[in-house]
Amino acid sequence: MGPRCFGNLCHVLGARVVPRTSSPEIRENVNYKDNTAASITNGCGTKVDVRICLMTEKGWNCGVSWGVAPQASWSWSSFHATGGVFVDAKVTGSGGKLASPN
Repeated sequence: MGPRCFGNLCHVLGARVVPRTSSPEIRENVNYKDNTAASITNGCGTKVDVRICLMTEKGWNCGVSWGVAPQASWSWSSFHATGGVFVDAKVTGSGGKLASPN
């Protein structure tokens, strides 16, 4: 069963309420050779904390941004990414931890 959404929030697998962000957009970073970037847009009406991870030849490379504003975008990039992407988000100040791909 996929997420059930209520306004700007999604309830995922009965586990917790997380903000709705866009699916990550993946693209080669034209400024750096062998660099890939993944970006999201905050579709929530409040600030969110976001973790984006890209799988690389050496394992997961993750970055976190705290307090991404409504309708704002944020991206994370990595050299030698192999295609796997992991994203988690939570409402800023809501407590709990961002999930990890490990």
